[in-house]
Amino acid sequence: MDEKSDLKDVNSAIGGKNRVPLVTPSFVKKGLVAAILVIFVLTLTSGVVSAGVMTVPEDYTTIQDAINSVTAENRTIHVNASAYTETETVVVNQSNIIIKSINGRAVVTAGGANNHVFNITDQINVTLQSFEIRDAQGTTEDVAGIYMKNASECNISNNIVTKISATGGGNVAYGIYLDTSNNNTFSASIAVADITAKSEAYGIYLDTSNSNTFSSSTSVINISADCAYGITLDTSNSNTFSASTSVSDINAPFIAPGIWLKNSDSNRFSASTSVVNISSDFFAYGIPLDDSESNTFSASTSVVNISSDRIALGIPLKNSDNNRFTDTTIVNVTSENDDAYGIYLDTSNSNTFSASTFVSKITAKNDYAFGIRLDVSGNNTISGNTVSYNDYGIYLSSSSNNTISNNTVSNNIDGIYLHYSSNNNITQTTPQTTTPTVASSF
Repeated sequence: MDEKSDLKDVNSAIGGKNRVPLVTPSFVKKGLVAAILVIFVLTLTSGVVSAGVMTVPEDYTTIQDAINSVTAENRTIHVNASAYTETETVVVNQSNIIIKSINGRAVVTAGGANNHVFNITDQINVTLQSFEIRDAQGTTEDVAGIYMKNASECNISNNIVTKISATGGGNVAYGIYLDTSNNNTFSASIAVADITAKSEAYGIYLDTSNSNTFSSSTSVINISADCAYGITLDTSNSNTFSASTSVSDINAPFIAPGIWLKNSDSNRFSASTSVVNISSDFFAYGIPLDDSESNTFSASTSVVNISSDRIALGIPLKNSDNNRFTDTTIVNVTSENDDAYGIYLDTSNSNTFSASTFVSKITAKNDYAFGIRLDVSGNNTISGNTVSYNDYGIYLSSSSNNTISNNTVSNNIDGIYLHYSSNNNITQTTPQTTTPTVASSF
């Protein structure tokens, strides 16, 4: 019996000759086509990408594999923190990409020595969110937790960078390093901790990088090397720290600055800024400014516990003009053998310290401890300050045309001391009672 006879018998059995046939050759063919289409669609939707999102390690074993598989439609990578266990160095060689940890904070550990953990070079609009980034080790090369070179418009959000080290002589360890990278945003909390090196170690370092914004809390803690730096802006302008910024526990045999601005202008710290526990055998600094202009610390700024065997300085400005500090506290700046300064202006002009600036307990073994000292500096304004328990309260040397007003100077060996300084406006100063208010030496 042929195919048509079979179908005729089936149709007759279920309805007779006046029924519309339920099974025909064309029906069978259409059913096969539909089944093929369903299988094809299921294959597409159950593959490695769902709704433009690639997941590590479910779809790709490593973050690098996912980055290398990015397409025009699929530019979001989710890293499942509960399942991701790989050790790798991640080279972000794509722009306009999102790399985000989900289900917790994924830990990304550097793959091998002398590699950065995340390397973002020559890219635009990269989002890196919610990772713990750790364990880069430089034996012959510099290393960083997050390394950004010629990167712009990136969003680095809610990341922890820790345990970055450089053991080779002359190599440098960085927590976060920006080189010629502009208009990036660091948001939703950035924490850098435990950056160590034999030679140099930096918590956050901006090199020739402009207009970057740190819009949420930023903390740097425990940086140690021969020269250890908390946050450094080097030839970097118009950067903004708009939320709380804290630096603590910076330790070095030679140089240890907390927040250092070098050849950097028009940067703003507009929320609370704290520098605590800076120690060095030679030079310990709280917030030094070198050759830097028009920077602003406009909210509460505290510098506490700066100690050195040699030179200890709270906020020193050298060749730096038009900077402004408001509501500043400097306490416990100590030199075991040489000089200690709370605020020190060296060849720096038109700077302002105002609105409740408190300088106290600046001590030095050789009695060269200065609450506020100006050397060869003019047109500065120091007002609304409390200066107490220092060898010298306010000391001016070869400095003219400065305004010192509304100050309380108490319990210092010398209250206000002028040396080869003229045309200064000293008014409304509450004197101490133990020594003359103003001493002059010419």
